[in-house]
Amino acid sequence: MSKFEDLLSNPDFIKWVHDPSPILDRYWTLWMKLNPDRREDMLMAREILKRVDFIPYKADKSTKMDLLNRLLEEGDGQEQISTPNESKDKNPNFRSRWFTMAAILLGILCFTYIFQFYTVDNVPAPVYQTWTSKSTNNGEKLNFRLPDGTIVWLNSGSSLTYPTSFDSTIRFVKLHGEGFFEVAENKEKPFIVNTGEVNTMALGTSFNIANWEDSPLRISLFTGKVGITNRATTQNETLAPGQEYRLVTGSGKMEVASFDDEKVLAWRKGKLIFENASYKEVKDKLERWYGVSINEKGLPSSSWNFTGSFENQMLSTVLTTMSSIEDFTYTIKNKEVSIKF
Repeated sequence: MSKFEDLLSNPDFIKWVHDPSPILDRYWTLWMKLNPDRREDMLMAREILKRVDFIPYKADKSTKMDLLNRLLEEGDGQEQISTPNESKDKNPNFRSRWFTMAAILLGILCFTYIFQFYTVDNVPAPVYQTWTSKSTNNGEKLNFRLPDGTIVWLNSGSSLTYPTSFDSTIRFVKLHGEGFFEVAENKEKPFIVNTGEVNTMALGTSFNIANWEDSPLRISLFTGKVGITNRATTQNETLAPGQEYRLVTGSGKMEVASFDDEKVLAWRKGKLIFENASYKEVKDKLERWYGVSINEKGLPSSSWNFTGSFENQMLSTVLTTMSSIEDFTYTIKNKEVSIKF
């Protein structure tokens, strides 16, 4: 099937053309940014679908010929297509392509029921999927492959929820915690990672998402290209390799900046890194990393600001190093750690 036919038979695209919504608008705007080479196909498909309210896929020859004639008459002399939010885009090859695309549309109507996801009232029928999830306890990490071939690494204390098969036109998953994704390329089925109010859309890329409570959301792109939408602020961003999207949860404050590859991927390599970390940051990270519970007696110094890195080190080694700098004593008993200031 050609790329143009894929759009005409895509239920989400059809839904957007005939019954747009803010969510679909943001989705297809991002899709356009990620697929600039498909812009002409997209605008053409949209224009044709707008001209056809509904045609039975088993239409007889006479009906199909009437449709072809109507499309050709409407397309004759047409030299530009526009969407509601953009200026008209002139294309010198439009007229010849219009005849070709009109014929392709008839072929689709002959063999494909392009409105199979709609009821008689033009309301999308529900798509039922079976969902599953994988999670890690504190002190654990997990590497696995999704049904589409995408490879996922989960950090400690994280979870990923996903369908048992990607039958929809969108590969949609939900992440809590931190994960690294090597997305299997499929330009017709964007891969979307949901982290609350923020969706990250990719086609065939590799990126890391850190989504911890009380910490800024960080989306770090290594290869390819991703689009990001924030439902709370209606912001849209497109990242290039080496860029990171940061959002402080609840505040709406966001920025796009460069990042350090080694620091972002340190957790996958068994490297524990602290950079100007507060006591709470250190405690939360140690509990996740080693799967322990930390209790303290007294209060840490108000000037606590720890920087250091440890590669595949025992917890006792880490705490001994910290205690020599931040002035505390500790004991470890099974999975319980007591710190005395």
